[in-house]
Amino acid sequence: MKLRACHYNECNDVMTVVFGDGTTLRLSCSEIEVTYDMHASARSHLIWLKENEPFAYAELVLNNNLKRYAEEYSREYLKQQNELAEQLESHYQDKAYAQAIAREIMMRGD
Repeated sequence: MKLRACHYNECNDVMTVVFGDGTTLRLSCSEIEVTYDMHASARSHLIWLKENEPFAYAELVLNNNLKRYAEEYSREYLKQQNELAEQLESHYQDKAYAQAIAREIMMRGD
């Protein structure tokens, strides 16, 4: 069914979806997301998605693809972080220090 409007209320973490036929549905985002075990980066990205691309978030939920999307995002994020850590390890002898720098760079650059 085609979506006509989506509005995200960050105060109560509810997405209001209006379909083409005028039917309204309220999605409790926190209740949906709490059922998924996901990386902090994915949670942060979902917040961004709700605030900036509510139609995309609503379609992910309605098509039951939110969990897969969050898992793929987390996998790609961690892959990039690990690649960065490997590059930094060649410059720093302390592996833990290189990994900490990689995490910090990824958090600021996301």
